Amino acid sequence: MTDHIGTAKQATKLFENTYATTFDGMREYSLKVLEIARTNADTAFDYAQQIMSVKSPSEMMELSTAHARKQIETLTAQTKELTTLGQKVAAASGELHTSGSRKSVQ
Repeated sequence: MTDHIGTAKQATKLFENTYATTFDGMREYSLKVLEIARTNADTAFDYAQQIMSVKSPSEMMELSTAHARKQIETLTAQTKELTTLGQKVAAASGELHTSGSRKSVQ
């Protein structure tokens, strides 16, 4: 009976640790998404201001091309950041679950 209580306590502790780690990771991920959204919004407003000062169609094309190129580069970097962060969160949560499962089987 004592073994079952000990196992239940271990399982509860594992759940708490996994939940806490996952929650912290998701919070970090959400903050990164908000940071990216703010950066993209700032960039869009800057671009809108620049468009208002354009004096010729050729200047408009140059500005639009430069903006599109920069946005693609930024989007690529942001995607890599989110992917890396998401993998880190998944790995940390999965590692806790896997190591706890091994302990409970032993």
